[in-house]
Amino acid sequence: MRIYLDEVKKYYSWVFIFKYAMLLTSALFIIDILNFPTKFLLAYDMKITVILIMLVFLFFILTAVEFHFFDAFKIVSINIIDAIYLVILLSSILYSSISLIYASLSPYKIVSLILMLIIVIELIRIRSGGIKKAIETVGEYKSNVIDLKDIYNGKFSMIEGQPIMLGEKEVDYDCNR
Repeated sequence: MRIYLDEVKKYYSWVFIFKYAMLLTSALFIIDILNFPTKFLLAYDMKITVILIMLVFLFFILTAVEFHFFDAFKIVSINIIDAIYLVILLSSILYSSISLIYASLSPYKIVSLILMLIIVIELIRIRSGGIKKAIETVGEYKSNVIDLKDIYNGKFSMIEGQPIMLGEKEVDYDCNR
C-alpha cells in the first residue's frame, strides 16, 4: 500500500486530493442538511422522478464513455481512477467524522458509510496490488536494444527467443570523414 500511495503522490498532490475531498464532503453535507433527496422524491410524481433519475444516470454513463473513463480501469498505472478512489475514501472519512461530532448519523448513514469505506478500501487494495506487480515487472525488464559497439566488443547477452534490435542513437565515437 505504501508503494501505491508513493506512486499516486508522484502524479497527484495531496492538496489536490484533499481539495476535492473537502468539496465532495461539503456538497454531501449541503444535500443532507437541505434534505434534497426526500424533497425531490416527494415534489414530483413517481413516473417523473424515475424518468429524471434515469436521465441523470444515462448522462453520467455517456459522459464516462465520452471521456474513456471505463478504459482507465484497464490501465495498470496511476491515473484519474486512483485520485477518485482516494477522494471518495477521504470524503467518507471526513463525512463520518464530522457527522459523529454533530451526532447526526442515522443508522442508514452508518451502514452506507461503512459499505462505501469497505468497497473503496477493497478497490484501492486491488488497484495497489496490480500497480505493485507492474512496478516489479518493469524492474525485471531487460531491453533487447543493443548498440553496435556493444556487439563489436562482445558486451551483450542474447535472450532465448528474443530478437536482437540495434539502437540508432548518435554517438561521438562514430567514424566521420
